[in-house]
Amino acid sequence: MLQFLEAHPEAEAHTQVVFIGQVHPKLLPEFDPAANHKNFIIENNTRLTYGQALVLQKAAAANLVIESATYHSPQLFGKFADAVMADKPILCIGPATSEARRVVGNDYPYQATNGNEEEIRLMIETLYRNWREQPNQTLQRPDLQHAFHPQRLVDAINSWL
Repeated sequence: MLQFLEAHPEAEAHTQVVFIGQVHPKLLPEFDPAANHKNFIIENNTRLTYGQALVLQKAAAANLVIESATYHSPQLFGKFADAVMADKPILCIGPATSEARRVVGNDYPYQATNGNEEEIRLMIETLYRNWREQPNQTLQRPDLQHAFHPQRLVDAINSWL
């Protein structure tokens, strides 16, 4: 993100990255370059209620899903459904073989591989350019919203009873 802001100084007035959650102590040094930047809010060890997290996700121009930096990520974590239901573009960053990338599909435009800084920067540039053209973008994935809609879980449970 810092590389994007350096390449696009005009974006500073419109860009904010909010990271809330636990950062493993071994990874804290990776956050140091951004920690003192005015466009970054890093709240390590801060906990939000579920409702507060949903409000933030819906208020964002885009949401970020970061999967483990491994060869393969076989699990889809629960927050992914919340990102889908927030109905904002999602930037998926993870291994080339991951459950999140499988779910969004090969043609989904906002996905990048962990560690590939150039690919991630290009995705952020694309998101920003699209936001400038249309500030109220939506995910535009009714298939995912249907798949993760809470009523589907209720219906599945009722079918078992």
